[in-house]
Amino acid sequence: MIRRFFRYCWLILSGIYVLLFSLWMSGPGIAEDETAPIRWYFILPFFIWVIGFILQVRATTRMVGIAFTILPTVLYLIFFLIAFSM
Repeated sequence: MIRRFFRYCWLILSGIYVLLFSLWMSGPGIAEDETAPIRWYFILPFFIWVIGFILQVRATTRMVGIAFTILPTVLYLIFFLIAFSM
């Protein structure tokens, strides 16, 4: 019971974190040049997170799903720490 609660909390918090950072990183930024308004390659970590979420539905692929939800979260955490240290 408590494991399920922590897993659902993890899914909610990591999903919000990855979604917000994906949307923020994919935005146009502050540059005023001819770049595309949305950079789709920064949305890819959110799609990886969604795949991990779907894999967690079945008990046989739950651990793989957890790993897939951890990858984008750690990626954006590393990006944040690198930007914070500059």
